[in-house]
Amino acid sequence: MLLQFGIQSQISNLVTLIGAQDPSAARSLTSIGDIQRAYRSFIEHLQKRRPSGAPGVTRIITSAIEANQFRSVFTNDSLLDDKMQSGVIRARKDVQATEKRSLLKRALKELALYSNEHRILFDTVITDIFILPSEIARAGSTSNALGVIWANPKIQYSLHDVIEMLVHELTHHEMFLDELRHAHYDYKAMLDKRTWARSAILHVPRPLDKVLHSAVVATEILLLREQILGHPIRPAIHPPTLKLMSYVGESLASMDAVLHSKSLSSGIFLDRAFEIFESVKRSYTTLLHCPRAAALH
Repeated sequence: MLLQFGIQSQISNLVTLIGAQDPSAARSLTSIGDIQRAYRSFIEHLQKRRPSGAPGVTRIITSAIEANQFRSVFTNDSLLDDKMQSGVIRARKDVQATEKRSLLKRALKELALYSNEHRILFDTVITDIFILPSEIARAGSTSNALGVIWANPKIQYSLHDVIEMLVHELTHHEMFLDELRHAHYDYKAMLDKRTWARSAILHVPRPLDKVLHSAVVATEILLLREQILGHPIRPAIHPPTLKLMSYVGESLASMDAVLHSKSLSSGIFLDRAFEIFESVKRSYTTLLHCPRAAALH
């Protein structure tokens, strides 16, 4: 979302949401520090969770006892839990938690060297990263825990891989906040599996909300590579650029097919979701003609 809509759009979402909860607080915002403090109050009001770290500082939690308090929030047995996320994160202590914490901290430092805007937004939106093991996945986010990322990187990952992982999860949170402000979907219509489309990340049929998220995230990663990090030869977190471009193209075509089906599309995407979808398509078209990405074809 940051590279597709700009940092001002993300700050605007935060200020609007803070103002909807507390208009007087929003009127008094004069700095990013003010926003970071008010955002924590917003989370406490909305989700009854008080971030324990200082405003503008992302805590990385290695304690299994504290991490498992977050794990319970990530357990989701809803009808839209199509990939059985509830069984992904293990409750036991991660014996490599200290090494993983060090890797995450080094990646965040590296991210600041490449893009100060990414680092400022990350430290504003993401309040906590908790580390717990899994044999299935490497990271995750949920709208039930705004500002919280579960992370499980392999300790041999490069810093660029971990940066991609962190930007991936940040983008999900930007989408959560954007949806809180604007509303994106009609979830009742989305339960019909005939309306599912192909994900740009997992490359399997999924509900349209998750597919739009995947297309936004994948496009953000491609833009991150094109504009900031460079295109990796053997990436560990996401597919190589050519394959990821192919997946995004297939995902966009799959969503288009559903959204233009008169019998299936009624009301699934609200106006803002369509606006984001069209923005992703424009970014994808631009990427097809970017010099570095084009050189890979």
